[in-house]
Amino acid sequence: RCLAAAGSSSSSSSGDSSSWDERCIAEAQLQLQQLLSACQPLLPRLAPRDWSNVLWACGLLRLQPGPEVLSQLWRKTPAGFSTSLNPHSSSAATAWSPQGLANVLWGCARLGLRPPRVWLQGFEAAAVLLLPQFGFQELANMLWGFGELRYAPSEAWMQQYWQHAAGLVQQLQAVSQDAAAGAVARHAVNAGRVSSSQGLQQQQQQQQGQLVDEAQE
Repeated sequence: RCLAAAGSSSSSSSGDSSSWDERCIAEAQLQLQQLLSACQPLLPRLAPRDWSNVLWACGLLRLQPGPEVLSQLWRKTPAGFSTSLNPHSSSAATAWSPQGLANVLWGCARLGLRPPRVWLQGFEAAAVLLLPQFGFQELANMLWGFGELRYAPSEAWMQQYWQHAAGLVQQLQAVSQDAAAGAVARHAVNAGRVSSSQGLQQQQQQQQGQLVDEAQE
C-alpha cells in the first residue's frame, strides 16, 4: 500500500486519504533508510538483484541514498564492470537481468543522480549484452533513464536498440493478426452453424405445411 501510494501521481482523493498516504510514504522512507544503514557492511557483497531492488525502492520513494551507498553503487553495479574498473566486464554483466538493469538506471534517473560518465559507459556496455532479452517495459525504462540522465548511447548501441524494438513490434503485430484471423474463423464457423440451423428449421416448417395441406384435403 505504501509503495502504491509512493508510485501514484497526485489525484483528487480526499484530504484524509492524501494525509494517510503521506504518513505511509514517510514511514516507508524511514524504514528503508534504517535498512540501508544497517546493511552498510554488506554493501560490497550485494548481488545484482539486491542492487536492482535498492535502486528501485529508493527511486519509488524518492529517498536519496547516502554517500556510502553511492560509493558502492558506482563500483559494484553494472557500470562498474567497465574495463577501467573491472577487466571481466563481459562475463560479469551476464549476472544481471534485463529488469535489473532497467531498474538501476530508472532509479538513478528518478532520484536525479549524476553517475560518473565511466559508470554510464559501463552500463551501456553491460546492457547491450542483454538487449536481445529486453521487453517493452525494460526498453522504455532504459531509454527514459538515459534521457533523464542526459546521456547519449553510441550510434551502434542505438541501432541494436531500435532493431530489437522493431522486432518486438513485428512479433506483437503477428500475434494480433493471428488473433484477428482466429476471430474471423470462429465467426465463420458460428455463422455456418446458424445458417445450417436456419435451413433445417425451414425444411421442418415446409414438411409440417405439407402435412397440414394433406390433412385438409
